[in-house]
Order: sequence, then structure tokens, then C-alpha cells
Amino acid sequence: MLPFKLIIILLLFSGWDTSKADDWPNWMGSSNDGIWHEEGILKKFPENGARYVWKFPIGKGYTGPAVVGGKLYVMDRVESPQEERPKSDPSEEDDQDKAATGISEIPGKERVYCLNAKTGKEVWRYEYDCVYRISYPEGPRTTPLVDGRFVYTLGAMGDLICLDHQTGRLVWKKNLPQAYSCKPPVWGFAAHPRIFGERLVCIVGGENSAVVCFNKHDGKEIWKSGNAKEVGYAPPVPMTLDGTTHLVYWSDIGINGIDLRTGQEKWSVAFPEVPPTRPTVTIMTPQIFENKILVSNFYNGSMVVEVSAAGESARKLWSTDPKKNIPKDGLNVLMGSPIIREGRIYGFAGKGEMRCLELETGKQVWEDKRPANSKRDSYFATAFITQNQDRYFIFNDQGELIIASLNAGGYREVDRTAILEPSSFVRGRNVVWSHPAYAERCLFVRNSKELVCVDLSE
Repeated sequence: MLPFKLIIILLLFSGWDTSKADDWPNWMGSSNDGIWHEEGILKKFPENGARYVWKFPIGKGYTGPAVVGGKLYVMDRVESPQEERPKSDPSEEDDQDKAATGISEIPGKERVYCLNAKTGKEVWRYEYDCVYRISYPEGPRTTPLVDGRFVYTLGAMGDLICLDHQTGRLVWKKNLPQAYSCKPPVWGFAAHPRIFGERLVCIVGGENSAVVCFNKHDGKEIWKSGNAKEVGYAPPVPMTLDGTTHLVYWSDIGINGIDLRTGQEKWSVAFPEVPPTRPTVTIMTPQIFENKILVSNFYNGSMVVEVSAAGESARKLWSTDPKKNIPKDGLNVLMGSPIIREGRIYGFAGKGEMRCLELETGKQVWEDKRPANSKRDSYFATAFITQNQDRYFIFNDQGELIIASLNAGGYREVDRTAILEPSSFVRGRNVVWSHPAYAERCLFVRNSKELVCVDLSE
């Protein structure tokens, strides 16, 4: 047998890369915290711009990709041609309601793709009819969730589906509005499903079913919990205290702690502290730092909640002044989740301002408008922040990828390059509102026309 030191030397000189590749199996990565763990990533972009590995034509949607084991999973939507759509009688009461709300019926299909992550070639496709009755009918919102042999997807109209990851074969499916007598949220189902062991947890709606826990193997209900006039768009988040995992659910009227085993509510803290703006905009993923929880929305600013050591109670640590409408300081996040690092919050306010706040007090440390690349103050401007070692990759809604450092001293930009054309028209400008995936030392990201793979290896 060869000596251990000699084996290492042979591996190094053989060109075999021994560092571990990272998967991106669900929303916000392998550890659900927006951290990309791979090494060997470039420090600056090539002089002539992004190195595209492949491009894949795709339909509309906000769904980010998931990448596991050399396969990529993503969703999109294709609308039915106008001539195939059923004609409606404008005198009908339902149609008058649709005209008043700006929501109409749009027939089409939602599709789930599996691609070869190295080549962009299609491996399989699963599709189903799906009539949209939501605002911003761009397409599905949630990132596929890959767990073992299965891929779980949630469409904008509430189609919860489990597929075999190798073949695309249907394992089980459930339409949440039908199963729980609820309506889709105004902007569609967008809260990413989460898996904890054998349990699949989803934000649903209906009576006593704001949050529902399913058996991930067959879709059978384990428990349901909570009421909400509007369930919102934020996914449930785990919080481990005293060795026990709790769920944090941000509803339209408060931040709630739920026992993962039983669904029992342990505590609740009201947010916003004034009657909520309707429709509700609880969108960002709540961020956890030790025993503290950060939430933020566009109209009401931010709140940090502190939970007791055993997870049995909670209290407000600080919040934005509830009398202010659309706060001019602090954070009023639309969708891109802020991050908490070393006791500081980094995130984007509602007009694209990147800001740093103290976690303990909410005091603003600095502001910088460069990352979002807004030519002017732009409502709903945003960007998605991902950490890789000691720097950050920031993908803004103008389709640019930025390498930067973030600390108490400010934002320092290292490099930026254009990746995608912003192709979805929102509030007077074109945007890309899809969260990227980082795996295989590559960036995987899409707009409403194409999905691209960009080499980010050193």
C-alpha cells in the first residue's frame, strides 16, 4: 500500500480536484442561509465579460433553479394561444369582479424541467394545465426542492407536486386551494416549501391551515396550524433553541413560533404594529441570528424579535416607527432577503438603497445606491446577496453580477459584469426577479426568456 503522503502528492500532480463541489438543492442554497460553500471561485471577472457555458430557452416565471448531483431543476409557464382560450360573458358577475380587481383567467401550462447541469440539455419535462387567476401572472414563483430521490415543486396556483428526480414520474400531487378550501394569494403561491426530516412544510391558507405539515413520501397531512386573512409569501424558517427545532412563520399580522412536531403555536409578536396594508407584502425570508429574528416589508419597515432560550416566549427588540409610511431610513425590504453577519444586517430598501444596520438597535450604519444600479430612485428595486468565503456575489434586478466586500466600513465593489437582459416589465422598467443558484463552480440564473450557466471557476 502506498504511504499516505505519497497518495496526496500523486493526487495533486494528477490534476484531480479534491475539493468538494456544492449543490444548491432549494431556496437559498444547501444550508438555506444564502452561503455558497465552494472553493476555487474567481476573484474578478474575465476582461471580456461572463464565460457562458450554455444557454437554454425558457418560458416566463420567477422560479430560481435548484442544482443537485449534476442535474438542474426549474419551472416555467407557457400561456395558451389566444384562439384556444374560452370566451366569457362580460355580463357574468365573476367577470365583473375580475375586471374590478385587474385579475382575469389566463389558461396555460406550468412546466417542470430537469436539465443536465453541465450541458444544458433537457433530461425530462413534466407539465400540467394551470389557469392563472393572480396578479403579476408571469409564471411560477418557488424554487424546486430536491430531497433524496424526489423533487418537490409548488406552482403559483397551489399545485404541490412530488416527482421522481431521475425520470420525472409523478409520485403524488395535491392542489392546496382544493384540499384546504382557500384562495391563492393575490400574487400567487410563492412561499418555498421546506423539508425537515420526513416532514414537508408549506404555507397554505384556509381555516386553521395557514401552515400545513405533510408526510413527504405520500403527501398525507401530519398537522395543520394557524389562521391568517392572507398567508403571505414568506417561507417557514427553522430556529433551533435548547436543542429543539421550532418553525418561524411570518403571517400577515405577526411573527409566530410553531412547534415543528405538533404545529402548536408557542408565541406570537404583532408585525406590522398598525393595521397591515392590503394586499399584504410579507415576502422576504425571515432571517435568524442566534435567538433573534428579522423581518421587513415595503410599507412597514423592519422588526427584530428576540426569542427566549427555551423558545417558549418572544418579545420585540426594536422596530421601525409604525407611524412612518414607507420608511426613509432603515430597511423596508420588498423581496431580496437581507443577510445578518457579525451582528450587522445588510439588505436593500424599497427603492434600491443598500443599507447596513446594527442588529441590536436598528441604527443605520451606511447606505450605498450602486449595487442595485438604479438610474433613479426605483420602487421595488432589489438584488440577491450570496456569500462565498469572505466576499459576496450580488445579483441585481438589472441582470448584473457583482463581487463585493461588505463590512461596517461600507460597501466595496471589486468587479461587476452583465449576465442577463432584464425582460419582465414592472413599475415602468424591465427587471429580473429570479434568485440565482450557485453550484458546480457556476452561476445558474434565468429571466423570462432564457436560463444561462456561467463559469465562475478560478
